[in-house]
Amino acid sequence: LATFIRDEVEQLRGAHQERQIDLTIQGDTLGFWDGQRLQQVLRNLVCNAIHYGKETTPIRVAIDGLTDDVTLRVSNHGEVLE
Repeated sequence: LATFIRDEVEQLRGAHQERQIDLTIQGDTLGFWDGQRLQQVLRNLVCNAIHYGKETTPIRVAIDGLTDDVTLRVSNHGEVLE
């Protein structure tokens, strides 16, 4: 999973050079993943964060791999979307 997410974050950084996008990867991210679909999900989440977040604060992407699951988080400072 880390490879797919890292590649997508690099592309997002290139496409949105005016925004800071941080990436943190921890733990075990090995598994059978639909890389293209997860990249699409990440792209949608980060683009929402870019569009709705404060321009002066970074967007944070984090992957936490635990024994039985992996968590992907995208966070930013801005209005909460419901």
